[in-house]
Amino acid sequence: MSFRSHPDKLLIDHLREVGEGAENLVPSDLKTASYIAGSHHDLGKYTAQFQTHLKTGKAVRCSSHASISALFAFNTAIENNLDPLTSVLVMTAVKSHHGRLQGLTSISKWLDTLRYQEDTCIREQYEQVRRNGTETRSLKFPPNLDMDLDQVIERARRAVRDARLRDNAWRNYFLGTLIFSSLIDADKHSASGNEFTETTPLHLEEVYRFHDNLPGNKMKDLRDALFEAVRKWDARGEVVGIISPTGTGKTLAGILAAVRDGRRVIYSLPFISIVEQTFDVASTIFPDRVLKFHHMAYPDEDDENKSPEDLLLMVESWDYPMVVTTFESLLSTFLSYKNVNLKRLHSLYGSVVILDEVQAIPAHKWYVVKEALDEISKALDIHFILMSATVPRLLTPREVIDPLKGGNPTGSGWALRIELSPRRS
Repeated sequence: MSFRSHPDKLLIDHLREVGEGAENLVPSDLKTASYIAGSHHDLGKYTAQFQTHLKTGKAVRCSSHASISALFAFNTAIENNLDPLTSVLVMTAVKSHHGRLQGLTSISKWLDTLRYQEDTCIREQYEQVRRNGTETRSLKFPPNLDMDLDQVIERARRAVRDARLRDNAWRNYFLGTLIFSSLIDADKHSASGNEFTETTPLHLEEVYRFHDNLPGNKMKDLRDALFEAVRKWDARGEVVGIISPTGTGKTLAGILAAVRDGRRVIYSLPFISIVEQTFDVASTIFPDRVLKFHHMAYPDEDDENKSPEDLLLMVESWDYPMVVTTFESLLSTFLSYKNVNLKRLHSLYGSVVILDEVQAIPAHKWYVVKEALDEISKALDIHFILMSATVPRLLTPREVIDPLKGGNPTGSGWALRIELSPRRS
């Protein structure tokens, strides 16, 4: 019997594609975990029930496959020496991959139903996967088809219990969401037949060229001063700031600071109107390499061979060198359990995130925002640039560099900002 994941795709090909795709989307310390999650997520499709459901499109008893796939994934993670918490996160990602990311409490309750044999399908599915899934031995980390199911369930229960008792840091949350993000994005790309795009990187020379061709105006001196200060700025910190009056070129200065790191750039603003304005500037500097993302935007793509679903897949993955978006879209990517939001989280790893007009964040949320920025920058290797004419005191780095008064703009962490003040007569 030929087992398929989708009507036009062999199951083993899909497992291999998703495993390799997920592995390529995460940092080195998560590659094994993400490969296992990706290559095991549909193991439960090696059953007659699922194959009947796939052919007929009708509901079939015991055709759901996430539960048995998750148990095989947990066991493979453990057998490949991943620590118990990471193995739980792999299992959770697989169990959740058709919907919202589940928490440890939900996973604990699910495992309890398996222990007390309240799930009448799981053992029947296990026997079929064990019998039908022999081709999975070709995977980089193949499942142990002869695992002791009861022993695996009990070991998973203990691992989840221990994870719930520990003081889980932000880092553990982001480990889990990164694994989930890489799995669901690789899964959607494989299922739709879309490959991840390779786009031209952003270059500093393009920013310099745009700046040099700007027309002169009464703010030219201030604009040039800010641009030159940022050009010389050696800010190595994770959260830094640029404070400058309206009209002095903060947008261009922020792009300059971000592009210099050679990372993907996420430019975030509070309102759609200024998202549109900033996108116009950014897309002029970097044609065809900037995505505009908010709830009223639709992908602007001339390829008539791509379906609307394919276009939305690229957009929702933020598979572009630069994304201009709203605070709401950015925060829902960091702090969400929804599949559609977390799908793009992996694209933020190792990026530079510009938060422009940060004074628009409600005052009662500044403490939370500061803690979140600190923790996210560490967990996801993100550099944040805060920009405004009036950055709230709590969010303002301490040391002031005014390029009109001299000073060497170097420093790190929250201890540095560039602050540009107009000359006084």
